[in-house]
Amino acid sequence: MQKVRLREAVGVAFGIAVIIGNTIGAGILRTPGDVAKLLPTTTLFLSVWIIGGLYVLLGAMCMAELGTLFPDSGGQYVFVRHALGGYAGFIVGWSDWISTCGTTAAVAIVIGEYAGALIPALNGHVIERATIVVDG
Repeated sequence: MQKVRLREAVGVAFGIAVIIGNTIGAGILRTPGDVAKLLPTTTLFLSVWIIGGLYVLLGAMCMAELGTLFPDSGGQYVFVRHALGGYAGFIVGWSDWISTCGTTAAVAIVIGEYAGALIPALNGHVIERATIVVDG
């Protein structure tokens, strides 16, 4: 079996910047207050975030390993198609696409909310600002 190696197109600094950008992105700006209201102690609050971070790290390591084993474009579709066949791959690929669309919409809404907080004249027009963010 031939050893497959991924081509390095961007550097480590870019990868770290993407990771930090996604971590500090809309989710971390929007949810800590809601989570803190539901948890009675600071220790429990921090524990939940640490456990969530470890869970995400394990998932990222699994995806990196699968991406090295199957270096084709298509992400989760490729992995599931290889393991379970074309129909299951199609279902996973479709649901991944829907999930990505939903995530984009959620991030746009958070940007719209925070734009209103930064510029008071924009208050009350969250959906309009979110549409502008998504449509560019």
